[in-house]
Formats: sequence, C-alpha cells, structure tokens
Amino acid sequence: MLADLSFSDKEREFFKTYQELLKKYHDRPQKLRFFLELKALEAGIEDLERTLEKFDEFLRRYLFFVSKREELKKVLPVDEDLPEVLQRYPYFVPYEVVRTYPSAASYGGIKWREPYLLAAGDDGLVRIWRFTGENFEFVKEVGRKGDGRPVYELKDDHLFYADEEFLRVFYLPSGKEVASVRLGQKPEALDLENGSVFLYRKLGPVAVRQEVSLEEGKLTFGPAEPVPPAEVGGGETDMVAVGGKLVKVKDGKVLLFKGAKKGGRPKFEPVTSFDFGRPINDLLALKGGLLVAPSGHPPALLDARTGRVEAKLEVPLNHSYRIRKHPLRDWVAVSHDQNLVSVWDAATLQPVRILESYFIDVLGLAFSPDGKLLAASGEGRDVNVWNAESWEMVKDLDLPAEGLTALAFSPDGSFLVVGASDGRIFFVRTSDWSLSGTLSFHRDAVSDLLFTPDGRRLISASWDGKVVLWDAETGEVERVIHESGDRIWRLALSEDGGFLAVAGWDGAATVYDSSAWEKVAEFVGDSEATAVAFGPDYLAIGRRNGTIEVVGISTAEEGAQEVEELSLCPAEGAVGVVSFEGGVLVLTEGGAIKLWNSAGEKVFSALLAGRVERAENLREPKVKLEVLPDTFIVQRERYLYGAKGWQNFVRVLRGLEEAKPKEEFLKEVEKPDLLKEL
Repeated sequence: MLADLSFSDKEREFFKTYQELLKKYHDRPQKLRFFLELKALEAGIEDLERTLEKFDEFLRRYLFFVSKREELKKVLPVDEDLPEVLQRYPYFVPYEVVRTYPSAASYGGIKWREPYLLAAGDDGLVRIWRFTGENFEFVKEVGRKGDGRPVYELKDDHLFYADEEFLRVFYLPSGKEVASVRLGQKPEALDLENGSVFLYRKLGPVAVRQEVSLEEGKLTFGPAEPVPPAEVGGGETDMVAVGGKLVKVKDGKVLLFKGAKKGGRPKFEPVTSFDFGRPINDLLALKGGLLVAPSGHPPALLDARTGRVEAKLEVPLNHSYRIRKHPLRDWVAVSHDQNLVSVWDAATLQPVRILESYFIDVLGLAFSPDGKLLAASGEGRDVNVWNAESWEMVKDLDLPAEGLTALAFSPDGSFLVVGASDGRIFFVRTSDWSLSGTLSFHRDAVSDLLFTPDGRRLISASWDGKVVLWDAETGEVERVIHESGDRIWRLALSEDGGFLAVAGWDGAATVYDSSAWEKVAEFVGDSEATAVAFGPDYLAIGRRNGTIEVVGISTAEEGAQEVEELSLCPAEGAVGVVSFEGGVLVLTEGGAIKLWNSAGEKVFSALLAGRVERAENLREPKVKLEVLPDTFIVQRERYLYGAKGWQNFVRVLRGLEEAKPKEEFLKEVEKPDLLKEL
C-alpha cells in the first residue's frame, strides 16, 4: 500500500498548506484551486497537478483504509479533524439503480388521493406523485412490469394493486410488497369509498364488490355484495384540479397545466444602429439619450433612437475617455487628454468646472456615493481627489504602480478601489487615504471596475480577457464571469444591478444575468466593442469604428399555457433512476447522467464517456455536487461510482435510504481494478 507513495521535503511542507486550504474551501472548488496555485508558487512547487494527484491518492487511502492510518501518518502527517471535513463532503458517491423506466407508457386515467396523484401505465406499473403545495414531485413507481394496466387504489400509504391473478399490497415509503393473495382472475376495479377499499369483480352478467382490509400483514375480505354493472368503477378520471393547477390525461400522457405565464425573462433585441464616425470610448444614458465620449471629437448628446446629435459639450480637446454621473446632482464628469477633467450641468449642458490633474491622459474617473468627492487617475502613479463642492484637491495619492487605469468607490464610500496597468487592484481607505489591501489575479491592465449595488462584490475587467467577481470583504475570487481571447474594455450594470454588460475587443458585447451570472445575450459586430451603457429600457453598445447599436430590453407577458408532461417521470430512455438532492437522478441509455428537480425541471446534465464531458447546470437551484474536469463515473452492476473531487466520500443507497453498514461497498472499492479506474 505504501510502496508507491513518496514525497519530497518540499511536498511534505506544502501538504500542511494543502490541508488548511481543504478545510477552509472544500465546498468552494474555484477558490480552493485559486489559492492552491498562489501557495504553490510561494512554495516553489513546479508541477502542481502531479503534486495534487499524489495528495489525493494518499488521502483516498487514508479515508478508506482505517486500519492503515497510523502507518500512513508516517508518510504524511494528517490533521485529526480532516477526515471529518472530508466525510461531511464525501468523495465517492455510489448511486444504486433501484428502478427502471420504460421508454414510453400510456395512461388511461388518474386518481387524486391527497396529497398523492396516481396513474397506471400500460406497462403494468403505477406512478405516484406528491403535491407539495406548488408542484407535483415524482415519488416512485410501484408494481410489476408487464403488459396491460393494473387496477389500483391507495389507502394510508398502502397501494392495493391487482394484475392477472393476484391482489398485492405495497408499502409506499419503501415500495416493498407486504401482502398478497391469489384471486384466480383479475378484478375489474379497486376504489376508495368512505375511507374503505372495495374490490369489484364481474360474475357473468352481474358484478359484486367486497371490502378489502390489511390487518397484521394479511388481506381480509368482507361479504360480497351484488351491484349493477354500470356502477363498477375504480374512481379514475381524466382530469383533476389541484391547488389552482389542472392535471389531465390526454393521448395517453399525464399533463400538468400550470396556467398562463406572467412575465418572463427579459428579451434583448436589436432596435437600431448608427454611425457616429469616431471611435467610442464611453457611453452614458442621459436625458432620454446617449452622452458619448469619443476620440478626436467633443463629447456629444445623441438621440438614442435616431443617432442625431442633439448637442455638443464644447471643450477644446482631442479625446474623451470616461463619463461619470453625479449620484445626487444633475451633473456629469468627463475625463480627457491634456490632463483635464470637465464637469457639466446636464440640464443646461453648460460647464461647471474644468479641473487640472497631475497626469496627461485621465483614464479613471469616479464620484463618491455621496457626491462630495471626485477622483481621477491616469498613466502615472497618482490618484487626484477633489472636493466636489469647493473643487479643491483634497488628496494626491501615490500608489505603487505605474498607470492607474480604473477607479470605483464602494457603495458605502469607505473605500476607493484603483485598478492598475500591471493587473493589481488597490483598496484605499477613504477615512485616512491609507492603502488597506491589494488584490492580484489579472495578468494585464485593469480596464474597468464596478461594485454590485449591495457592495458585497467587486467586478473587474482586464486586458487579459477576463471579467472577475470578487468578494469585496475577503478579497477572494468568487468566479471568472467572462473569458475572451482579447481585451475587455468596459463594463456596465443595469440600474437595479440585475444585468452586467461586457464590451470586448473580440467584437462581442455580452450580457449576464447577475442572479446566477449566466450569459443571456450576446451581440457580435464587425468592430471592437469599446463601450456599453444601460438606459431605462435599452442597452447601448459603442464600437471602435464609431458604430453605436441600441438593443431594446423588454419583458413581454406570455399568454400561452405552460404544460409539463408528468408521465415522463421524468425519465425518457432511462436505464436507472434514484432520488438525489430532493430530485430525480437518471442514467440514460445514451450514456448521460441527468438531474430533475421536484418540479420536473431538468437542472443538470453531463455526458458520460468514462469521464464526465460537457457538464452543464441548466437552472436554479444549482446542483451542489461540483463536477470537475477529472470526474469519473464507473458503472458496476447495480451501482454507479462517481469520483468528484473532495465533494463526496461514501454514500451507499438502498432505494431512498442510506444503507448501513457499508462494508460490502468498501470491499468492492478495494478491488485493484476499480480503485485504479476511480
């Protein structure tokens, strides 16, 4: 077991850091990876991938082979609390395949037995859903697979089920058969009447019914009563209304009608475009139009629908770089070359003040949230800060970087954040103008900075082609929102913070939904996207060739009926299904693994080809299970073994319950061929 495990002194020392980071970030793999890379550089670890593979193999053995732990500790010292952390976020996850679904089944009716909905398929199986108050959650299928629909009824978590010659009873929570009796012939129906289950049979031209009871694991029958054949029925219907929703059987399918959709996702549709004739450096939605900061032309106010120039801000300068709106007053500030910043009254379009900075090109510009300060930066090491009432310079910051290219105040005004041309981001405390921290991730100039409205996140854009989301409190990278092969030039947030627009030199202006940071729209042009700005109901995109595009934003009401097919269960073409994370996990015939939530919506999918490929989270809630590039899923008889980073260790499922003890599984895992494959 130990013959192939050896570590250098450098790796032994790095293992201490590795354990500390695992304990802190085991449930946040992106952060874990980020800090591992940083610490590996400090520790001089040349081949991080190989080192992590060795650590992971060592810890797998440490977790599985308890009897060998003392021996393994002599190889590498393991913190006492690490196994508990890893077992709380298991590593190997087996899914027991306990059910199989047909590729299709036809249904003749449904029964509503609150809170359960039941339907019998022509494959002999009864499907059961539970109504949760909002949606129908698939529970399980019960019965015996065969030809023809069974007769069935539900009482007190017991499903009474009759196929050819037998009447059987299944206990719903476990799905196990708990009683059976031979009838000699298939009954006509089972029905629930006044809290009792009745069985109907035809005897020649007449019909009889008998009460059926389950007592101490045995089926008992009451006296047979003759009934008119016309009264024989099982209580099935083709339609039932539950909680304002309609369930209907149509063409052999069980359909849930959820009602007309109200609202919907905003739509981004191009409205118009026009040629300004000069490269666009920045845009601002203002007075129902667009204020443009161009190269080689004075700032201009345009009609956002026609592109017609309404007014020019007459300033004798060649270039304008950034535009910032005063948070409280009807003022705008524009940064220029020739070390100048101009401040304008947006109502009259008259200049309020011309400010002189300590650098030639003013590349960064920002008002404080209370409007009392205006900060500017440029190609030197300085950040100039003016009092926006007296226009006196109150601070000239000297920061340890040449070229300060982006500025942003935190929403509470406590920090001024400065992006530099070397990729660093500086946090400056505004109470005493001291440098309180430095963030490092980008590998090229930081071109833009924004805070989310709540101040908890910082968004940075860089010429390295990345847009990064930071935790503003801890300074840790939460995710890379956007990646491109070329420079990112500008960012813009919608007024409510719901959407982020990214302008890139690859020609794409991309829009992300900030609730999940998912891409919702992209507009690719013939020239570099250099500016983006949100208006009240539009997005404006400026390009280097002078083109300005206007994209309308609308949320149209959809009146179409939303229909969901419950009868898919939802497992069309499945070869194995199990309950997982409150939903239904399915292995399909095509070698894919999919997860549906309790509402029947697919939330996750991944293609299996030995290792997982093309994994995709499709909607909220995000699957807690992280699927990493080195994920493997191996099928062995009735189990699926998934090795998924340090997210999962051992869970052996029998139906819906965790099986104990786990020795059978652990014995299986010890097989050399399986361990090697995992």
